[in-house]
Amino acid sequence: MRIVCYNQTIYDDLRLEANEYAGLTLGVDNYPQTTVLTLVKELFDQASILILDNDRAVVGLEQTFFSVSEDVGYVELCANVSFPDITCPIEFPFEVDLLTADGTAVETMDYGAINETLMFDACETRKCVNVTITDDMVDEQRELFTYTLTRTPSLDPRIELDPIDGTV
Repeated sequence: MRIVCYNQTIYDDLRLEANEYAGLTLGVDNYPQTTVLTLVKELFDQASILILDNDRAVVGLEQTFFSVSEDVGYVELCANVSFPDITCPIEFPFEVDLLTADGTAVETMDYGAINETLMFDACETRKCVNVTITDDMVDEQRELFTYTLTRTPSLDPRIELDPIDGTV
């Protein structure tokens, strides 16, 4: 009995993808000494290879203003996919949650609270929301509120959230 093994290279394209499949076909030469393999060829001539993608992607938070006054109107908070030099780092849709919480600033009096699910399309790398800053006409000291990025139940475990919070 002669066993011949072949290696097939699987390339890492550095993109976070759903699992992929590749086809494999066994061919038999038409030489007389290989006619013994006819049964094998008929029964096992095709196989499917599951390619598990173990790349990881990072989604983090960014704010466009680090200091604002009450008359500015809003602060833009953005969730960004970090994967250098890749134009389509995550090739499937995904969701993350973004919410704000009171610090010294109080929701409705000083800012408009948010609790939103950000839905990214495949290949989308940035999603932003505006948090309204309310002018309450009261002279106050520095006021702060926090924001947090959290996992949705359906978020792929290969997607890491970092950083997950910040302060305005």
